[in-house]
Amino acid sequence: MRLLRFLPLSALIAIVLVAAGCGGGGARSVPSDAVAVVGSDTITKVLFNTLMDGTKSAYAARKTAFPKPGTTQYKALQDQTMKYLVQQDELEQRAKSLGIVVSDKDVDARIK
Repeated sequence: MRLLRFLPLSALIAIVLVAAGCGGGGARSVPSDAVAVVGSDTITKVLFNTLMDGTKSAYAARKTAFPKPGTTQYKALQDQTMKYLVQQDELEQRAKSLGIVVSDKDVDARIK
């Protein structure tokens, strides 16, 4: 229990998200090319880095300094990105289990 007092909140959140992503169906290791496992899906490092790059571009567009790696602010962005990816995957899995399917055609029609 002492260890929990020394872990920053962001690290604790990341640990919880990764543990939750394992789905409780037995211990599953995260593949080397992934950042998390959510049920039977993996969230790849490529997808994670793409979102982080998009966040960096959004900061640049707003002419706001992007946090430097290793800072608390940078870690918070990483944690938010991880949380978003895990939640999106969980939602997609739940929608699939409910028979909800949205095709690219549906999305294009909605955009028009």
